[in-house]
Amino acid sequence: GSAIENARLYDEARRASVINLIGDISHDVKNLLTPVVTGTQTLEMMMDSMYEDLDAALESLEPERAEQIRWALDGVRGYYKEAMEMVYDGAQDAQERVREIADAIKGIISEPHFEETDFRERAESVARVLRLVAERKGVTIDLSGLQDTGPIELDRKGIYNAIYNLINNAIPETPEGGMIMVRTRSIDFEGRPGVEIQVADTGRGMPPHVRERMFTENAISTKPGGTGLGTRIVKNVVDLHHGKITVDSEPGKGTTFTIRLPRRQPRPGDEASNQQPA
Repeated sequence: GSAIENARLYDEARRASVINLIGDISHDVKNLLTPVVTGTQTLEMMMDSMYEDLDAALESLEPERAEQIRWALDGVRGYYKEAMEMVYDGAQDAQERVREIADAIKGIISEPHFEETDFRERAESVARVLRLVAERKGVTIDLSGLQDTGPIELDRKGIYNAIYNLINNAIPETPEGGMIMVRTRSIDFEGRPGVEIQVADTGRGMPPHVRERMFTENAISTKPGGTGLGTRIVKNVVDLHHGKITVDSEPGKGTTFTIRLPRRQPRPGDEASNQQPA
């Protein structure tokens, strides 16, 4: 009994130590991100002012010369607001993720917040962040397969994280000239209206021993230094949505992840209402 009690106290002390460490990391992350956000906000204000001054100055130039200058700068003008928003959102998401990790270690699991959501908007948000990363690798993110499936009850943050992880993991596994496709369609899910989401790539694929352990506690990664954490995050999100996920992959033939979700999340009493009277 004494040995068991000592082991319990040791585990509690170790957990407390880890929680304190994560708390320190969370504080450090916030401090590290503060100058990033502040600098970005300052730069945005400076660019707003610069373009106002530029427009006024261009009025005094010959039309042809003014148009040349506008053409040279319009690419940045059309994108910098979006880039700033990505920085703000990314900084906020990073801080929130560290807090969630700390809560998970404490044994606190945040409940999902389901609301009617347009999945296309979630997929476009992920693609907007990862498209530049993909393009540097010569990889295309294709959303043309997104059908109009109507509103779905989703945890917006959770489904964003799931799709982000699937696409982000696929980018380094897809050779130059390849493609990552996100597709949706309406389906029947266990006798109820549902939605199928696929993230497919034309990449290297994975060997059977990796595929078979993909969604287990023994999941492994094909990337050097990888932990398999990304796919576990995806599986947790799908489970919280009362859905199912499968993977189809062969070496040299690419990989397809298929997520099937109910369009409407279960309510208390749903099971009873489906039972036929005797």
